[in-house]
Amino acid sequence: MDYKVTLGSAENGKELVWSVRTNPHAYLSGKSGSGKSYKLRELIAQLPGQGIRCIVCDCSNDLSFALKEGFGANLPLDVLDLRSGEFSMNPLESMQLTEEEWESAVDISSRFAETLRAAYHLHDAQMVYLSNAAKEFLMSGRTPRSIHGLISYIRSDPELLKRTQTALYRLENLAGIVRCGEYNYDWNKQLSSPGITVIKFDTIQDEFQQSLLVELLLGQLWNQKMEIKDGIPVVLVLDECQKFRFRDSGFLMKILREGRKYNIAGWVSSQGGSDKNAVAALNQADLQLYFQPDFDHAHALARRLSAGEKKRMIQYEKALNGLGVGQFIFKRADSNPIISKQLRLEQ
Repeated sequence: MDYKVTLGSAENGKELVWSVRTNPHAYLSGKSGSGKSYKLRELIAQLPGQGIRCIVCDCSNDLSFALKEGFGANLPLDVLDLRSGEFSMNPLESMQLTEEEWESAVDISSRFAETLRAAYHLHDAQMVYLSNAAKEFLMSGRTPRSIHGLISYIRSDPELLKRTQTALYRLENLAGIVRCGEYNYDWNKQLSSPGITVIKFDTIQDEFQQSLLVELLLGQLWNQKMEIKDGIPVVLVLDECQKFRFRDSGFLMKILREGRKYNIAGWVSSQGGSDKNAVAALNQADLQLYFQPDFDHAHALARRLSAGEKKRMIQYEKALNGLGVGQFIFKRADSNPIISKQLRLEQ
């Protein structure tokens, strides 16, 4: 994966450019109103001209609106609403594990039940009951082999219905939000041509449902990208990621760990937070842009940037709190931070 984006200017006036060779992942952090989303829009707009497809998960409508207003007809931009009849998903469809191996019924049911458990904080017992029910349904050969089929299967068995009542409620919610057919949405067009696709999640108000749908969508994209051997590079953008959990077995972590092997990059923006899994994963991103954080997050972030060295930590905390709108600290995974524009660290 080979591309570059212009970030802005350093305090000495030198242009800041991020050239990607091996680690294509990026992390942007900053409080609401810090200029983070505006900068993300600028970076996204530089990708299609380099032969890249950018797929944006927009949970607030900020990016889709900003891209349309800022660049309009100059960008190859399409918007997909998850609630439209055009989109469909089937979490029970077998996914590719390796070039030669696909998921079994046990694999599918375990993955799906764990995804629901993580999104909705289901109790372990509910997850086990749902996993067993999904496995039995898939192995029964009953149709349709979809969420609707699984719901009917559970409802046909009074004892199973009693054990999985909470999980069933979540399944029915999912089926009521998006079209859950026997096949996943076909991403072949997007994964084979440069451009920008914004996926609108803002019409889904429940953050638990947003979290579930983002995870299922990332799974769709990952699976289809693996199937397309000669597809173009893809950058997946997840805005406001503080809403989501970074599970070791989740597809967001898989993208950050393994994505470059399959020409997939993960760009993640956040208002900050203390999720240990998220911090560990995002610290590995080669590009890190830190805009002004909430006051409560400034100290922890300064500690990370200074590697715990007390004097530098105080300086970074002061610098972070003093950043203006659109100003940022630029850091690569293996280099020291650089302050953009006019701020200067004390020597």
